[in-house]
Amino acid sequence: DERGREKFYEMRATPIMDPNGRVARIIAHLINITAKKRIESLLRESEERYTSIFENSHSVILLIDPVNGRIADVNEAACNFYGYTRSEFRTMNIGDLDSLPAEETLAKIRDQIKGNTDTNIFKHRLKNNEIKSVETTTGKIEIARKDYAYCIITDVTSRCEAEVELKHRYQFESITKSLATKFINLRAEELEDGIRNALKRVGEFAGVDHAFIFLLSEDKTRVIKSLSWWK
Repeated sequence: DERGREKFYEMRATPIMDPNGRVARIIAHLINITAKKRIESLLRESEERYTSIFENSHSVILLIDPVNGRIADVNEAACNFYGYTRSEFRTMNIGDLDSLPAEETLAKIRDQIKGNTDTNIFKHRLKNNEIKSVETTTGKIEIARKDYAYCIITDVTSRCEAEVELKHRYQFESITKSLATKFINLRAEELEDGIRNALKRVGEFAGVDHAFIFLLSEDKTRVIKSLSWWK
C-alpha cells in the first residue's frame, strides 16, 4: 500500500454458463485477506503465541480435533457469531454446525490440513437456526503434544447470495432473448405452440409445476383465451 506494507488479496471467480453450457460471463471478487494471512502465520509460529492470537482475534476461530471432529475450543468471536457459549461449544462436534455429514466435513478439513485445498465453503447453522455460508481456512497446530485443526471462519453469505442472484439474472435474460428471437420467426399457426414452449422454459427456470398465460378482453373483465404448461 502507500505505506509500503505488504497486503494479500484473494481472487474468487465464478463462471456463468449460457444455455449451451459455455462460459458466458465470469463473476470475480477481489478480497483483502491480509488479516487472515497474519493470523495463520502467527498460529503456525508457536503454541505460546497461539493463545494470545486465539483469544484476541476478531476473526472467528474454531479449534477442532481432526480425529473425531470434537470442538475443543473456540474464541469469543465464534461465540458472538454462532450464538453458543464456550461451554456449549465444548460439548459439540463440527457436525452439529455443518449441514454435511460429520465424516464428510472432517474429510474436507483433513484435506485442508494436508494442503490439498486452500479453502472450503460450508453451510453452518447458528444457534437461532439461521443458515450462513462460511469459508474456512484450516491449518494444524500442536497444543500439549496433541495435533488440532484451527479453522478460521469467514461469513460469505452475502457474496454467495449475490453470485446466485447474478447467475439467475443472466439465465433469465438468456431465456427471454432466446424466446424473443424465436417469436419473431413464428408463423401465425405456430404461435400457440411457441407460447406453450415459452411457458415451459420460464416454468422450469422458476422451478414451478405449471404456468399460465391469459388473454383478456379490452375492458379486462373477461378471459378470452388461456394457455398453460404442466410439468
